[in-house]
Amino acid sequence: LSIMIAIKAFDLPFFMFDESNSNFTSSRGAWLAYEKACVPKQENVRELNRLYTLWRTIRWTLPETYGGTGEIRLPRNITLRQLQGRWIPRGTPWWKPEEEITTDLMMVACGAMTLQEMCDKRGMGIWEDNVRDIAAELKLAQQAGLALVFNQGKLPVSLRFNSDLPSGQAA
Repeated sequence: LSIMIAIKAFDLPFFMFDESNSNFTSSRGAWLAYEKACVPKQENVRELNRLYTLWRTIRWTLPETYGGTGEIRLPRNITLRQLQGRWIPRGTPWWKPEEEITTDLMMVACGAMTLQEMCDKRGMGIWEDNVRDIAAELKLAQQAGLALVFNQGKLPVSLRFNSDLPSGQAA
């Protein structure tokens, strides 16, 4: 009984405690419900981390005469408001990678999700950094005489490059 109460208190699906009572479909459904239950908790932790980081940053940048540690000196033209950061929960592992990436890209194409949100959801880092890294890798491969070709046939049309579309058709 106490195990059941603990499982309910943390919104954990029962299959995480005892996998013998579930099949793939029921455990997948329970996992999706668990992910949804985690969202408000993740938002609370994200806000707590944001406030803690702000407090620490103020302490580090304040001189000792004002109660800070003075460990960090910002350049004159930078204020605390200009410092930015984000707390991102770990991504969820893939069940069916091909279907999930296609679905995520369709959500981006219809405006329901940004590319950065897709990266956050899957734990794939910062989107701009990924694009920069891929561009550098493609440039290096081209300089080495290696032709890397990606099949974009499964991407939603609005995400394809204009050069990939038949002439006269816009993305």
